[in-house]
Amino acid sequence: MKRMAMLFALSLFSLGAAAQFLETGPPESRQARQVAGSFTISPPPPEEAIGSERPPVYSERVNPTLAATLQRALDSLLELHGATGLSAAMALPDGSVWEGAAGINSTAPNDSLHPGMVLGIGSVSKNLTAATVLRLYEEGLLGLDDSLWQWLPLYPNIDSNITIRSLLNHTSGIASYTDNAAFWGYVNANLGQNLEPAFILENYVGQPAFAPGEGWSYSNTNYLLLGLIIEAAGGSAFHEAVRSRLLAPNELESPALFPQESPALPLAHLWLDITGDGNAEDFTAAGLPLNAIFSGAWSAGAYLSTAADMSRWIRSLMAGQVLQPSTLAEMQATVQVSPNFHYGLGLYRTNLAGKAWWGHDGYIFYQALVLYQPGLGVGLALLGNDGEFEQMGPVFLGLAAAYENYLELATATIGRDRQEVEVFPNPFSDAISISGLPAQPLEVSLINTQGLTAARERIAASDAQEVFHWALPASLPRGFYLLRLNTGGKNIALKMVKH
Repeated sequence: MKRMAMLFALSLFSLGAAAQFLETGPPESRQARQVAGSFTISPPPPEEAIGSERPPVYSERVNPTLAATLQRALDSLLELHGATGLSAAMALPDGSVWEGAAGINSTAPNDSLHPGMVLGIGSVSKNLTAATVLRLYEEGLLGLDDSLWQWLPLYPNIDSNITIRSLLNHTSGIASYTDNAAFWGYVNANLGQNLEPAFILENYVGQPAFAPGEGWSYSNTNYLLLGLIIEAAGGSAFHEAVRSRLLAPNELESPALFPQESPALPLAHLWLDITGDGNAEDFTAAGLPLNAIFSGAWSAGAYLSTAADMSRWIRSLMAGQVLQPSTLAEMQATVQVSPNFHYGLGLYRTNLAGKAWWGHDGYIFYQALVLYQPGLGVGLALLGNDGEFEQMGPVFLGLAAAYENYLELATATIGRDRQEVEVFPNPFSDAISISGLPAQPLEVSLINTQGLTAARERIAASDAQEVFHWALPASLPRGFYLLRLNTGGKNIALKMVKH
């Protein structure tokens, strides 16, 4: 048990770390914990305003080829990076949702992780908490610049003049209770207990990091206070306010606040390094309760959900279907924490692979990335049951790249050289023939839906103007490819399909 207690103390401290997903960003953003000094609050860039997303290109049902492409990508990414289990979903511009899963749930035979399971979403819960506060604001039940003393009693080390807005964007300076070792000592000794937020606030909040408004510091305490404000302003339990104002209106059935609510779907097994051998083991099978951990997170991080509902949620929110435009603009007004990370009201913006993504990430043993890309108009959710897995970012980006490559394949044409160059047969099996090539050296390649070069061949000038027969590797998988011809000054592209 001593070994287990040490494991908890080391693993759970990361609940208080900001933006775990920023492992994929530049070094200065990977451990953004506290920024001291003056700051400005900026609106979102104009190109990321509501309605700027790409027009839909799919029917109401997810294109079967796209679904197969994304599932193959998820399978290969899990195998490549070695996760135990991953659940993913993508909400598309036409309202349809792809969902898939890969890996295992438990050590029982044939017990695979599947999309009909819920996993912990950790601090993605803050996005729900913030949106509920903003719905109460729209109803006229509270003001974003209301002070704590208007809603809550006094708590040690918490300035009652701090505003709701400062709680939402982490400029309050309030210390995070999850940075207090004594809190984790209590959790470890009382794993089956349901902790009350007032108990945590009265006993485990340390000295402020800075005066209100004079810096930025990610604090789970901010969101415990917001949960209590929601109850005071809305007149109901926190989880009931979230359900009535967000989940029910948006037909999201799976999210549940644990342990206050029992999930309607099976909870995926959690995997952690229990023995200290460096490998993740089935923590759920060990029979240890999660009550203290999740109740201790409460409105800061205790929601469970399917990936499908989280992808729907973030797309609905960012497409303007949850909040009024002016309220969403308030949510998107951000504090710049680092060059690559801007935090708003329970929502952040980060640049990944040259694109801006909006949303939140989370870690409470289970891992979650739930982000929206305005240019693509998609919400992408990636959930994991492996608390030791360190490659969530690369898997997320791999799924996004698979979707973008599918779009390119689905819309590619041979261009203005269509009458001059012929490629046949299409669909192909083991070879492709190309005729009408220019009399100059060129390169031909096949790009798969993950953006990787599956085959490449250089053609000498002496072969040009004749039919070029390209024998392809027998191991080339079936599916969609983009054939590219680079003639030295002109690129030609054509969508190809292998039987």
